[in-house]
Parts: sequence; structure tokens; C-alpha cells
Amino acid sequence: MDSIEKTSNKIYENDGNQVLINLVPSSAKLILDVGCGAGSNARILNELGKTIDGITLSDEEIKHASNHCRIVIKHNLES
Repeated sequence: MDSIEKTSNKIYENDGNQVLINLVPSSAKLILDVGCGAGSNARILNELGKTIDGITLSDEEIKHASNHCRIVIKHNLES
């Protein structure tokens, strides 16, 4: 099993990264969350009225992030 397969089976979820959230301009309406995990940051940004599209490697993360993102795409940006 290569590292991509191992990563694609994990679910990354937390309380969000407030430092990163604070960097988002208030005028931003549409945000691309690269490596969105389970949508922890997207959840917070949604509460601030933002629309989020996400990219992740994990089918399981897609299920979770879809609750907070307009669309979630499974893609390996390293390849």
C-alpha cells in the first residue's frame, strides 16, 4: 500500500483552524479549501456566510465535508 492509499483511508477532523479562518477576507464569497478534510474549516466559514468547495483524498472525508461544502472533489494534487 503506498502513502496515497494510506492517506485516503483517514479522516481529518478538528475544531477548525481559527488562525487560518481569520486570514480569509470578509469580502470573500467563494473559497476553495484544498485538503478540506472532514470540513472543519468549511463549517466555520459557512457560518460566516461563505460558500466552500473542497478537495480531498478520502471518500470518507467527502461524506463528512459534503455537509459543509457546496461540492467536494476527490483528487490527488501531488500527482
